[in-house]
Amino acid sequence: MTELIAIQVNEASTNEETKLEPYYNTIEDNVQNEAGNRNKRKTLINRLLPSTVCPQQSIPLYLFTAAILLLLLWGVLYTLFKDLVAPQGPLFHMLFLFILAYLAGQLTSLCRLPPLLGMLVTGIVLRNVGFFHMTGIFVDLVSTLRNTAMVVILIKAGLGLDAGALRRLSLIVVRLAFIPCLAEAATVCLVSHFLLGYSWLWGLLLGFILGAVSPAVVVPSLLTLKENGYGEDKGISTLVVAASSIDDIAAISGFGIVLSVIFSQGKIGNDI
Repeated sequence: MTELIAIQVNEASTNEETKLEPYYNTIEDNVQNEAGNRNKRKTLINRLLPSTVCPQQSIPLYLFTAAILLLLLWGVLYTLFKDLVAPQGPLFHMLFLFILAYLAGQLTSLCRLPPLLGMLVTGIVLRNVGFFHMTGIFVDLVSTLRNTAMVVILIKAGLGLDAGALRRLSLIVVRLAFIPCLAEAATVCLVSHFLLGYSWLWGLLLGFILGAVSPAVVVPSLLTLKENGYGEDKGISTLVVAASSIDDIAAISGFGIVLSVIFSQGKIGNDI
């Protein structure tokens, strides 16, 4: 009889512990979250009011150092080029555009959005208000800088590829690169032909324009995920980066071929 009572008491205590376990877990999670929030606040305070003078450990010191370096750069350029770097000169406008675009990108990243969005909006606004207008040799300079930026992004993408994962996923990369590009181009071609009245060639040209994947958007985001260790076991970053680069090349090649066919004056086979 005594053993039966002891067993019942143990079962009752076990049931009570089982019922209270979710509450204990909730309290423990709340304590851990509060401790994590305190650590984040301490980290932000330490970055705003650091105990060292290293710019990388402090937001104000980092901004102050960047401002000093920009002023020194502007002073050196003004010494070399004089009026071209003056407040009304084209080089000053380019430097000012770069600074504003960078700051807009940093502000956009604070909202958990891609920094490229802030840079893009800054360029659109400054171009349409008449602040940024290049003429003469500076048009070629801007085009060269734009092409250089794309080359740097693609080189960075190539350095971030995993050769082993690329060999393992080679067939998937090919399918992911060509099938979506061709499907998007064909879909846009059909829609633009029947809804907008475009010819087949112009519709296909529009399809290759809209079907291209921008490495400037995809590559930095995927490399950031790779640095944080997301998807490394399955080679996701390598798969998407390689496929997006090949997709872009395929879209550009298709665009060039269709454009040559549209404005061709001889045989189409020669243009292709």
